[in-house]
Amino acid sequence: MPKLCNNCQQIDPSKFLPRAYLEFPDASGCYGGENRTIKFCFREPDGTLTDEDFPDGVFGYLHELDLGPLQAIVTRQKVCSLCHLVATMFKESYEREISNLPAVLGDEGPCEVFLCQSAFGTMENRDQNLPYEFEDGEGWEIDRMDFLCSFKGKMENRVAFLAAPTSISPSEPTLLARYRPARCDTALFNSWLQICTTSHPQCCRKPGDATVPLRLIDVLNMCLVSITGRERAEIEYLALSYVWGGGPKRFVLTTENIEGYCQPHGIPTLPKTISDAVTLTKKMGKRYLWVDSLCIVSNDPEDKASQIPAMTSVYGNAMLTIIAAAGEDANHGLPGLDSFRPGYEMADLGRYKIAESYLFHGQRSVQGTIWATRAWTYQEMILSARCLIFLETHVEWLCRCTEWFEQLNLEHLNLNCKRGDILPNLQLTLDISNYGHFVQEYTRRNLTVETDIVNAFAGIMAAIDDEFFWGIPYSRFCQFLAWAVQGIPSRNIPDRRRDCGLSIPSWSWLSWRGVINLDDYFEINQTLLAVYRWRSGQLEQICTPEATSLWRSDVRQAYVIWRDDSDWTVRIDDLPSDVTLNENQLIFWAPTVADSTQKERECVIIGIGHFTGVVTLSMTCSDNIATRLGRVDFEMKDWPVGNIMKKLIIME
Repeated sequence: MPKLCNNCQQIDPSKFLPRAYLEFPDASGCYGGENRTIKFCFREPDGTLTDEDFPDGVFGYLHELDLGPLQAIVTRQKVCSLCHLVATMFKESYEREISNLPAVLGDEGPCEVFLCQSAFGTMENRDQNLPYEFEDGEGWEIDRMDFLCSFKGKMENRVAFLAAPTSISPSEPTLLARYRPARCDTALFNSWLQICTTSHPQCCRKPGDATVPLRLIDVLNMCLVSITGRERAEIEYLALSYVWGGGPKRFVLTTENIEGYCQPHGIPTLPKTISDAVTLTKKMGKRYLWVDSLCIVSNDPEDKASQIPAMTSVYGNAMLTIIAAAGEDANHGLPGLDSFRPGYEMADLGRYKIAESYLFHGQRSVQGTIWATRAWTYQEMILSARCLIFLETHVEWLCRCTEWFEQLNLEHLNLNCKRGDILPNLQLTLDISNYGHFVQEYTRRNLTVETDIVNAFAGIMAAIDDEFFWGIPYSRFCQFLAWAVQGIPSRNIPDRRRDCGLSIPSWSWLSWRGVINLDDYFEINQTLLAVYRWRSGQLEQICTPEATSLWRSDVRQAYVIWRDDSDWTVRIDDLPSDVTLNENQLIFWAPTVADSTQKERECVIIGIGHFTGVVTLSMTCSDNIATRLGRVDFEMKDWPVGNIMKKLIIME
């Protein structure tokens, strides 16, 4: 029996078992009847269910424990298995504590370590093929063990999971930690792919785009092949998402080397990440791999023009996307594939074990990688139905239905793990209702080449069933025209235009730097504009107004914003004869008000916001052409009633 100190003996490992309110059928096999049985159940490491009388409900089940000063824990690590685990996890904290670093005023005490229970996720029921149902539609609640160390005014945390002994091999998943090997078990990855392809219809591939040839790496003959027509829709291949990094790109496909690369074994030695992806493709039993640097001719504008917009089908139709999230460049490789990864500590508590986890640990998490800061990799992830994510210490699976981890035993045909904090928005459907989330996350990321601002997002726009005009969808054009740069004061807008050499109009969010908000707090409740564009020598209407007169009332009073029920249609006769029209311009009638703080600016009223009152765009005009400067919101009490002029606006 493993030895534990007095402090650690206070820990009740069973409090970290997965738990759920379960409903069992009556004798006739029916649910919901008078004789049904509802129990608060725990899943034991052997897969069996244990029920307990728990009258206080799940919220009374929280577990918190003060393990004492870190220095004392370190001194006990030779005689206590759990103290050894904690001392290892907080080794750097202890080394700082015993150094001569000054303490924060008012915090002169030693480092204290606390064990807290916190939610990791839920295993939800997908089908009705279980011997029970979840009460109120919930699922198995899975906890993690948070070890918190307070140190001179700061709090550091490490995560662990309850684990089952290695001798136990239950038929059902334990929903607990398991032993992750030092080198990747590709048989596990293949089992993930098998479960997903047979049990997750949401992750099934769509028919390929037969009009654009698909260039692939044949990993058996190490050469490029071109797939077209019906064959493209039927071919099975993997795709790679990775960080190129700096330095010479000797592995890039060009017009000079494409002929040689198409010959058997014509592809030369590749960077470690790509060569590891080739190895993994073979181990996954697939023959073909798509890698952007080798499948798009980098110095051929025509090839790029046809291939880059096809990213929707390239990643969307891949059987699996390998995400090389570790490292800073293409030479880093896929950790654990043919090299050993760092091990992790285990604490032996007898019936249970406690396993250290890297799932939430700084640079070892997806959010802490260089890969997660790159703009190109965002659409590669969003467009992929299934992702196998390689980090320094572990591998994660993410598809449109579930999340799986090397270290956790969660795989089940009829249960899906829902955590939602690996990567934002990955499991959102590719439709217009989620477009604002995609834009916001995309604009958080970095571009090495400014001219890629459109191409690196083109695949997401192509996947959404809508028409886009410089990144703004027709179906919500007036609403999304009110986008704002996050964190920029609305009345003091600095010049943050993107200098990328492209003719992107000022009204498009693609032309501005910073994180872009399209909706959420900024959403417009009632729009005013009837917006047109000049296309092929004709006026084409993009959107219609939801109102021609704007007013708002509350319990106390009615606010009159603008009353004009006249026709807002733009006709060719309305256009100034001295203005040269182009296809990047927006044309619309709008009420405008002078900016009281800067005389050269005006505000165009576009509608009423849910919370902000009157929503306007700040603009400046030169030779009858308006340039968007930003968004300005007025509260009702500040609205300058009576200072409004109706104008024809041509904005570019």
